[in-house]
Amino acid sequence: MPFELPSIPECLNEVSRELQIPEDVNRILFASSEYIHRYCHECAIELYHKLGIAPVLGQWSCVDDLLNRLGFRDNFRYALTWILRMLQHDQLLVHKSDSGHDLYRQTTLIPESRRKALRQLGIEANPHNEAFIKLLDTAMTAYPAVARGEVNGEEALFGVGELQLWLDFFHNDNTLYAINNRIAARVAADAVAGRSHISILEFGAGAGSASDALLEELQKR
Repeated sequence: MPFELPSIPECLNEVSRELQIPEDVNRILFASSEYIHRYCHECAIELYHKLGIAPVLGQWSCVDDLLNRLGFRDNFRYALTWILRMLQHDQLLVHKSDSGHDLYRQTTLIPESRRKALRQLGIEANPHNEAFIKLLDTAMTAYPAVARGEVNGEEALFGVGELQLWLDFFHNDNTLYAINNRIAARVAADAVAGRSHISILEFGAGAGSASDALLEELQKR
């Protein structure tokens, strides 16, 4: 079934007007958010198949059961839980709680992932979504090896070869990330209005995009 982009909720339009976000920006932002949200779900479905979970989920199983039966490392439990919850959200798995344990079971045929088709749609909706999508693709490609303990998550996502992925993600051209910087910059600029001198201190291992957005906002004023 093709992916259909929902209409923008009126409450979001009201917030956008209050924040003075232009209508075309609001439309692109909403579309990008919906595509990436669905893209994450399609990644989970694809991983479900790649990891061979279906053959062992014909009976009620908790994450510990699955880790043992599939031979996955213990530190993969959080990623595995995420995959199961995503499919549960899409009503592809059933869930129950027993003695404090979350149990999952497959009772219906899991469809093939639409990730590749959705990837192109997401980029067509907004070319700047590619930075977000590339990061998700890299993580998804690494999951099977991480699950088996052949590589750890830090090596897969934070090696020298992946540096550009993060620079592109933490960039003000990345619509879904940049909106946080843009709104924060406006709030900060309002807070220092009328001062003759300010100091900017940015914590963390970021690429300076928040400071960049603040300087742009101050320059506009």
